[in-house]
Amino acid sequence: MNSGLIPPVVLFLALISLFVAPAEFPWRHGDPNSSTPRLDAWRIVGPGGGGAQFYPAISPHDTNLVLVTCDMTGAYISENGGQSWRLFDLRSPVHFFSFDPLDSKVIYAGAHVLWRSADRGRTWNLVYPAPDSVKRLIMPDDHASPSVLTAQGPSGAVTAFAVDPADSKKLYAAIVDASGPALYLSADWGAHWQRTASLAGDARKIYIDPRSPASDRTLYVLEGNSVSIRKAGVWQQGPAPVGVTQFTDASGGFSGDGQLAIYAIAGGRRSDPSRLFISRDGGATWSAANDAFLRNVGEGVAPPQFTCVGTCLGHPEVAYISYEGLRLGGQVFHGVAKTHDAGVTWELVWKEGEAPAPNVHDLWISERFGTGWGEPGISLGVAPKNPEICYRTDDGRTMRTLDGGKTWEAVYSHRLADGTYTSRGLDVTTDYGIFFDPFDHRRVFIAYTDIGLFRSENGGQGWTSSTQGVPHRWLNTTYWITFDPAAKGRVWGVMSYVHDLPRAKMWRRASPAQYEGGVCISDDAGKTWRPSNQGMPPTAATHILLDPASPVNTRVLYITGFGKGVFKSVDGGKTWALRIRVCLTASLSRGGWRATSTESCIWSWRAAARMAVSGTPRMERFTARVTAPSTGRESRCPEA
Repeated sequence: MNSGLIPPVVLFLALISLFVAPAEFPWRHGDPNSSTPRLDAWRIVGPGGGGAQFYPAISPHDTNLVLVTCDMTGAYISENGGQSWRLFDLRSPVHFFSFDPLDSKVIYAGAHVLWRSADRGRTWNLVYPAPDSVKRLIMPDDHASPSVLTAQGPSGAVTAFAVDPADSKKLYAAIVDASGPALYLSADWGAHWQRTASLAGDARKIYIDPRSPASDRTLYVLEGNSVSIRKAGVWQQGPAPVGVTQFTDASGGFSGDGQLAIYAIAGGRRSDPSRLFISRDGGATWSAANDAFLRNVGEGVAPPQFTCVGTCLGHPEVAYISYEGLRLGGQVFHGVAKTHDAGVTWELVWKEGEAPAPNVHDLWISERFGTGWGEPGISLGVAPKNPEICYRTDDGRTMRTLDGGKTWEAVYSHRLADGTYTSRGLDVTTDYGIFFDPFDHRRVFIAYTDIGLFRSENGGQGWTSSTQGVPHRWLNTTYWITFDPAAKGRVWGVMSYVHDLPRAKMWRRASPAQYEGGVCISDDAGKTWRPSNQGMPPTAATHILLDPASPVNTRVLYITGFGKGVFKSVDGGKTWALRIRVCLTASLSRGGWRATSTESCIWSWRAAARMAVSGTPRMERFTARVTAPSTGRESRCPEA
């Protein structure tokens, strides 16, 4: 081994530090074309968006204060109506936000446990369970789903929450613990909790009638397929709509006469037919609303898939519903419909097929991947006091309307004057590496999950997708790229349809033998690519190394194929041969893939890593002995 080599991890971290240090960036303080400044010395860079976003929530005190969550633990806050965002982390995915109706600075967040911020989201403190009762945080899986262990055992999960409209000290929480789902009350800002009633099922929302007596509140607890109502101290379980076992989504608000109106979706999500229901009496009765929707769309049209719904807390006559798969005139549309009369009529305020809709102003996601890439809609959030303001999230972006759906604008990215993009701070994906062109220090690449490879030609100010020519089935993830240090413009990259490797969730229920991907080469510094994987079967290629001592015209390269082994090329990537084989025999059973009784062996990672950093083109063969579970015999990998 060459002792003068810098360890790759150390070098990688050093490059990141240089790249994101504030002094290295050309942005001015307060530049509107960048993310909200973090509360530390780092700045988020990239194109913005790219992953699933959820649960947009708008403050009742200030419509510019907006929060959004994602499926990767992080949450995001904007204080300027989505012009810029700041990322914060509560250690587990947030499933709801709630605002104190009296104190504009107080925000609550439900992330299995309950958090509170008293300074508009700058800092957060644990409310439930009691902070002094927490013993440790347990991470039982690989999907950011920790459990909190207290002195009394595992913490209960907070599934719904509300603050009394006239008393900020009085908090209501639906909590599921070992004794089942129940409603809890605190009269001292969450310092102490009292179990007040058992619930029929896990609650998703709590509504408090502001007109009810302060000492004896009327409560509506929206559960899986019905509503539990507490009125005059008596609980009553409302009926479920006929044939409904589970709501997909639901949203409610109090009308002028004090009644709670609820919109609920059942089915959908590409599985079974969607049904829309409306209750105008707090869940005491339900009416089917599909026919009213279809009357406004066209005769003989099949119902689309409804995916989420949102209404205005103070004006529930206005509601928005996200749909997909609406077939009209030989085309298939997705988008948002709106009612302004409590579901009597509906208007398609966002109607988009393959071509962009004229009133929907998306940015790089639709331009690069098409209008349906992020669909269907996941969540809708309507301002509690202004039904004209609505945010909609999907698998790649957050969109916003300020005029009741007449126009929709992307709030995850900015388009710069040169046609490139920069993040507003709402980045939701994984990057595997940052790469600098050795011939042009201002040309920088980021390898992403879900959105592939992005390139900046100006030192990170603006970004553009850089996967032109990559096969469609490989576009999802770029795991790594490597430059030829002696041939300007020559770059190799490994891409795959399978993301998030080597996380176990990706191969728990699907064999690596089914994975697609391979290697591509570029001769114009990453602007365009072509596949170059002759001799390599479809493979989730996750890393590539170049031997710098090999001849420039016949470069020696190594690629790791997940579940396949290590491939080698001695002709600059034109052809490949398997040199270290992974021979895993597995079977699909409940709970995931597992080894069978067939003898198997696997490449020694330690030995391969030793070879990878040695810089030598000499191929060494390393295997490990694995004991077969049934026979007790040991076996080795067959010769490649």
